[in-house]
Amino acid sequence: MRAGQRLDECGIGHMEQLKSSVYRFSGFVRLEDGSREALSMEIFAPEDSGEGDSVCRLTCPFLRAQPFAIFGVDHAQALELSRRFVEASLEHMNATLVDADGKTIELPPVPAAGP
Repeated sequence: MRAGQRLDECGIGHMEQLKSSVYRFSGFVRLEDGSREALSMEIFAPEDSGEGDSVCRLTCPFLRAQPFAIFGVDHAQALELSRRFVEASLEHMNATLVDADGKTIELPPVPAAGP
């Protein structure tokens, strides 16, 4: 997805794209004011974007109701950048990822990308 381009314009805005989840995470976020909110995220299998790079669809309702399109030079980078996008967004919000007991945790690594 390029600047100003909608998800449906780059061919990833359709529900059939949601069938190939490769990464799921559920936990909590402790916000700067001390409150805690649920966080879930899901990354779907990277695909060729049609422009020589790869794209992953990322859902994270805590950050935005609509999915994100995260691009990388290849499948592995698109997967890793999807995870890092969530980390960077939480950092920008001064939010900390925590488990059910309130202990600080990190997002697990993404799986290795296929061809």
